[in-house]
Amino acid sequence: MTQTNAAVIPFETPEPKSPYRRRKYHGSDKPSFSVEQLKLFLDTAKKSGNREFAMFLTAFVHGLRASEICNLRVADVDFTANKIDIRRSKNGNPSHQAMQRVNGYSESHALELYLKDRATRLGADSPFLFVSQKPKADGSRQLGTAQVYRLFVGICEAAGISEQYHHPHVMRHTAGFLLRDAGIGIEDIAQILGHKSISSTMIYTRNTMDQVGGQVSKAFKKMF
Repeated sequence: MTQTNAAVIPFETPEPKSPYRRRKYHGSDKPSFSVEQLKLFLDTAKKSGNREFAMFLTAFVHGLRASEICNLRVADVDFTANKIDIRRSKNGNPSHQAMQRVNGYSESHALELYLKDRATRLGADSPFLFVSQKPKADGSRQLGTAQVYRLFVGICEAAGISEQYHHPHVMRHTAGFLLRDAGIGIEDIAQILGHKSISSTMIYTRNTMDQVGGQVSKAFKKMF
C-alpha cells in the first residue's frame, strides 16, 4: 500500500470512540464538496492507500453513510456485471447499482487493487469488504464507523480541506448536490441514495446556506 510522507494514514489503527455521532446537520445546511474539493480529496485519498481510496470513491458514487461503508461485503461486488449491491441503513431502499468512473478514476479498478492488497494481509478471509488489520474483541475485522471517520478526517487534513467538511457524511451530501447540479432528476437521485420518501431528497433542490449567503452578499453590493 502506497503512502505519502506528508500524511501517513496507517492501515492498522485502534478504533477510538467516534466523535462524528454527536454532530448534527439541519435543513438544507449540509456541508458538501465542490467539484474542485472532491477532486482534491480523491487525489489525496489515492496517495493515502488503496483501501482509503476505494472506500471513499465508492462512498461518493453511491452516496454511502459510514455504517453502509462498513456493512459492504465482498460478495456485494460483481466485477463481471460491473455492479455493486447497496444495502441501506435507516430503512432505505436497497439497490443494485452500476460502478462508475469519477475524474478518470474507475471504481471497479480501485476495488480490484484494494482487494489484491487486502489478500496479502491478515483478515483477508473476512466477508466484509473494508476491514481493519487489527481484530476486535469478538475476532471480527469489520471496519468500524469510528475508523471511517478518522480516515476521512485524516485525508481532509492532508488535503488542507477546512474543518467544516470533516465528516464522512459529506460524501453522501456531495453526491446528492453534484448530481442535482448535473441535471439528474430528483426521483433518480432518490433511487441512488436509497430514499424511501422523495421528501428526503428534496433538500438537494435547495441552496446551502453558503450559496444563499453568497447571493445575499451580491444583492447587498448592488444596493449600495
